[in-house]
Amino acid sequence: MKKIKAILLLIIFVLSSCVTTTSESGGKAKPGWIGNKPAGNAFYVGIGGSNTGNQANDKEQARSRALAELSSEIYASIQSSLKITNTDSSDSGESYRVEQNIIQKVEQDLEAIETVETYYSLQDGYWYYMRLSRMDWENIQEQRARDMVLRIDEMFSDVFRDDLSELMTIDRAYTEYQNSYTGRKVKMQLFAQEGSIDTLLVMRAEELLKKLEIPALPFPSEMTQMQPLEFSGKIVGSIRNAGAIQLDLLRDDKTRLGQITTDPDGSFEWLYRVAELPGEVNYILKMVSPFSNNDLNKQLEYALPRLSQSARITPLSVNLSFESDMKQDQGLYKRSFDILERMTPFTLTNEKSDKSLKIEFSYHEAPPNDFGLIICYGRTFISLITDSGENILWQSREEKTGGLTVDQAKGKVADKLLELIEADPELQQILREISF
Repeated sequence: MKKIKAILLLIIFVLSSCVTTTSESGGKAKPGWIGNKPAGNAFYVGIGGSNTGNQANDKEQARSRALAELSSEIYASIQSSLKITNTDSSDSGESYRVEQNIIQKVEQDLEAIETVETYYSLQDGYWYYMRLSRMDWENIQEQRARDMVLRIDEMFSDVFRDDLSELMTIDRAYTEYQNSYTGRKVKMQLFAQEGSIDTLLVMRAEELLKKLEIPALPFPSEMTQMQPLEFSGKIVGSIRNAGAIQLDLLRDDKTRLGQITTDPDGSFEWLYRVAELPGEVNYILKMVSPFSNNDLNKQLEYALPRLSQSARITPLSVNLSFESDMKQDQGLYKRSFDILERMTPFTLTNEKSDKSLKIEFSYHEAPPNDFGLIICYGRTFISLITDSGENILWQSREEKTGGLTVDQAKGKVADKLLELIEADPELQQILREISF
């Protein structure tokens, strides 16, 4: 009898050792919600799974995918209304931002999201079934909207010292609105009006920009290259000061020639030197956008105050004089002429003129070295010659080299000095800003 009991116990032990746990949920069979997503109007649902063979990684990946699917379901539910309410802006950009905002808000609202069930098996990997009450989501978004309205209302509670300060506050408020936007237009009382926040902000910014007036440019219709122009003015805004407005001076709406910032009251003084190539030029003085928000920039680009004026630029001819004590200097003069002509906006000439640049090559020698080479040192100077005298604009560093003869050594030094001239951006800037 004892032997029979022992055999029975052995059989039971073997059979029990063959049973394995196939799921985290106590060995239950694969649930029906995998591959058959629960339907209904009360919840947003997210199902996510992962099966890489690494249980810890699969668990995290499955959870992330469930949250992502839940976010996508929320976005899909508002997508049609989003296209209707945003016909005045880029649909793709707006849709992408809303989708990203929803994903972010879902991640913030984890406490409201219910994990209905999880499942794991060696064969199927890890799975998450999560849901969020539609009513809870609506309540959370309504509270967020109320909080946003309070923040924006607080931004405009102070009296602004100038128009620019209010424009910059509108920029911040618009970004605040965008970052909180999840597909519903939020209304509030702002600027003595009631309406959608984004619409009210754009309308107010447009109103302020249209009140800013840039004074006329005192540019003559005929100008000469390198002619200095001094002009001043004041940007007039609403009943307040305009603020420290940035202004761009453009050529043909493409190339920026300069930029200044006005005083806080909008006044400015500007010295500009005409360095453009000869011909017809359309100058544009334009306010630099005060907005960091790209969407606001696109919507209000047309409203930025600007003023344009055409002028004809006549060429300026400048004589290039040359000084060097090296024999056969004609080749060096021509090379110097060609390099400087490429670096200056005006026309160089070897003919007599009342305006002159001078390039001078200065050398001194040292006794021959142990190898019999004559060592030569050299430096070059570029000067401006006017009725009041000669003014050195630029000088190179000293270069040295050796040669079998003095002229050979000087020639090698001259080659190095020409390379310095051509490669120096500071010299090019100096030549563009010469005042004759």
